[in-house]
Amino acid sequence: RGAALPAPGSPGRGGDVTGPLLSVVIPTKNRAEYAVHCVETLRRLAARDLEIVVQDNSATDALGRTLAAQGADDRLRYEHVAAPLSVVENCDRGVARARGEYVTLIGDDDGVVATLPESARWAAAKDLDALTPALLAWYMWPDIRSARGRSSRAGRLTVRPFGGGHVARDPREGVRRLARHAFQDLVDSVALPKLYYGLVRSSCLAALRAEAGTVSCISGMFKGP
Repeated sequence: RGAALPAPGSPGRGGDVTGPLLSVVIPTKNRAEYAVHCVETLRRLAARDLEIVVQDNSATDALGRTLAAQGADDRLRYEHVAAPLSVVENCDRGVARARGEYVTLIGDDDGVVATLPESARWAAAKDLDALTPALLAWYMWPDIRSARGRSSRAGRLTVRPFGGGHVARDPREGVRRLARHAFQDLVDSVALPKLYYGLVRSSCLAALRAEAGTVSCISGMFKGP
């Protein structure tokens, strides 16, 4: 295991020194050129109640050295594990290291919007266990192909109109609805709480881990690093 970049606790709610409000977990493997830019989008955020957890299963700790060379940021916590891990194991390990009241998980080629910390504060103020955003924007890689050849959306950024509204959802009804579709649209669905493209309270994750021994039933639902 390579050396980890330390991150002391940051001032929390109520003036006490506690853990961060939001942990963003980034599992990665042999994709440093993408992960560096992903971390940069988070480092640009001024929020001090943010924690950036990089879980690196690459062949070397080159990513960690690059991040360290870019300058100190006590919000960043990096860990390199050289022993081969599955996608689920790498995600699960990163989530287990998260110390925030809320946790989200993103891909190493993703970015975040500047309002992410504000969204976590809003969820905390409303005492919500989870916050799942609608899919409002997405980018298709230039080399993506469909069954009939090059996709017409390749290389295109799509942004849907949005107004900032919110609705309460019953996760039990979400399970029933998704079951009718054989759970085929979990990434895009807003019917259930989820770590990938969503926020989940860490206490809920702890309860899930105590019940199932893992949170991989969430983090394994997408194609990751």
